[in-house]
Amino acid sequence: MKRLAGAAEEVASFYRTAAELEGTLGPVLWQLPPSLKADAGLLREFLALLPPGGRAALEFRHPSWFTDETLRALADAKAALCIADEEDRSTPVVATADFGYLRLRRPGYDEGELARWGATVRAQPWSEAFVYFKHEEEALGPAYALRFFELTAPGGQPMIGAP
Repeated sequence: MKRLAGAAEEVASFYRTAAELEGTLGPVLWQLPPSLKADAGLLREFLALLPPGGRAALEFRHPSWFTDETLRALADAKAALCIADEEDRSTPVVATADFGYLRLRRPGYDEGELARWGATVRAQPWSEAFVYFKHEEEALGPAYALRFFELTAPGGQPMIGAP
């Protein structure tokens, strides 16, 4: 709702509350509205609000954000570009942090597509990747995630529950 501007108190409050998770908090996704056009200065101001050592991913839904300046701002803050794959848009695969954050949201993924996404993830310099399938209408997300891990995990063993 803040559209990156004037969010200092809300960001601080969120991370104070999240501190209760005592080291178990994964990356936090900050999703921007499709109508919000690129503003590198505003992005840098927002990124400066994030706590050191925390992991953040930003999902840009307006195409004007996909510039070298945006990617540089994310990399400088060690924040990940959220890689989104949907029917009507796809985000470039660019590593801006030491971890990846992917939202795979097309209606369906066959074996070949899951294997291609697995190869894409493995080709990045990330120490780990957070891959989410959003398919709650037909409850397919868990099956896609399990098959994705079977196809990409060393030895074909899923990494679910691995430290």
